[in-house]
Amino acid sequence: AKGYQVFGEPEDLKRAQKAALFLRQHLYDDKKKILYRRWREGERQAFGIADDYAVVIQGLLDLYESDFDPEWITFAEVLNRVMLERFYDDVRGGFFMTAADQDVHLLLRFKEDQDNVEPSASSVAAMNLLRLAQFKNDESYRTKAIKTLECFGGTMHMSPRALPSMLSALDFAETPTRQVVIAGETAKKDAQALLEVVYARFLPVKVLAHASLPAFSDKKSSGGCAVAYVCENFVCKE
Repeated sequence: AKGYQVFGEPEDLKRAQKAALFLRQHLYDDKKKILYRRWREGERQAFGIADDYAVVIQGLLDLYESDFDPEWITFAEVLNRVMLERFYDDVRGGFFMTAADQDVHLLLRFKEDQDNVEPSASSVAAMNLLRLAQFKNDESYRTKAIKTLECFGGTMHMSPRALPSMLSALDFAETPTRQVVIAGETAKKDAQALLEVVYARFLPVKVLAHASLPAFSDKKSSGGCAVAYVCENFVCKE
């Protein structure tokens, strides 16, 4: 999805969509509310850990910002709800790596406090929650993100190099977030021209949405032409 935004190759977008559909159809059990982390020849095994949920949600949000299919936001919310139920620490904030019922042989549950080769689940999840709060106009997501940031505040202060992704989430939380909303048919050239302007710039503290989302449904195109609104706290300018 990110590759499509940077290079504009339609095949990249198709691959991202195909991967997301596969995950939803084959690796998520809607009845058990479980994401699995392994699949082979029709058999899925091994319950996902917090990292799996976090990065899939992140990928779905990136995919939404590429094709604006609201189904990706819906699926991201479903997984986020499960992640909060299974891994979130309601007392201190942050996310345990494993769920309470993950493995009876585990002696303890811990929270990863470093962004190594892969960012920690809590770092990715904090950013996901902040982004979802912007997409959905839901302050409860932001509250849990802030609690997660506070949980790791000491580590960020004493050893900031240990948590660069968490620092990115902190920057997102502390900086007024731009909501760039496209009104119009995204497949048409005028909308694509607006999207190219957004994709070409490094704007780390922003979300990109289509006016079809309920939170932005009052944003309209103009005379059949696409319009981009730049908003902050849902107050917008054309």
